[in-house]
Amino acid sequence: GTLHIPVGKYRVKATSGNCIFLLDKPIKIVGEGASKDGSWLQVDPQTPSTVDVFRVSPVAASSPFTEFRGIRVSPVDTSGFVGGRDVIAIVTEAHSQLQRFVVSDCWLHAGVGVAISGRDTDTSVSTACYYQSVIQRCTLYGEKGGIYFTQAGDSITISDNNFPPLGEIGIYISPVIGAAHQVIERCGFQGNSKGAIVLVGCEQAKIRDCQIEQGVAYTGLGGMVRLDNCKGTEV
Repeated sequence: GTLHIPVGKYRVKATSGNCIFLLDKPIKIVGEGASKDGSWLQVDPQTPSTVDVFRVSPVAASSPFTEFRGIRVSPVDTSGFVGGRDVIAIVTEAHSQLQRFVVSDCWLHAGVGVAISGRDTDTSVSTACYYQSVIQRCTLYGEKGGIYFTQAGDSITISDNNFPPLGEIGIYISPVIGAAHQVIERCGFQGNSKGAIVLVGCEQAKIRDCQIEQGVAYTGLGGMVRLDNCKGTEV
């Protein structure tokens, strides 16, 4: 089904548990714009830093889709990192798979966490989550980064997004063995201290038409674009 979020400001919080909203079945969440005058979910500062805003964790062995369009999510006080962990956390394993997700035209501020995270505990390419998924035309940031995927599946397209200078990493992707075709294009990065784009073990990835500004001193193994054990990458 579709959950429509009309124009307005909505205060949301959870004082316990691991999320505010649990999405365990296919759903489309559709707002009317990601500006402050659009569909704005304001995360209450009393929400602990261990709580995700949306947790996508299907109960079915193969859930076909989850979509987010035209919403704004941020702490109530956008000047500080308070309240909440990841805005959209995809948590899957061999028996709770997500075939595809779309995040489009959203403004996501994660507070202390990551704007969009994907953590799959299964290592098999045949059951890995989120194939043929799309993240486009979004502003994504949090203290830990904009996008952070482990055990990612095939064909993830990340295009026309903005990564402001508040996160440690702009994009981090580490796929399951055999997954390929990660595309990062027309994105803007500024001041990500541990790297704008970090790919680990990716195959046939493409990074093109991006604008990357350093803005800060790098820490640890940081760099503008970091490729670890990647094959066939085009930059």
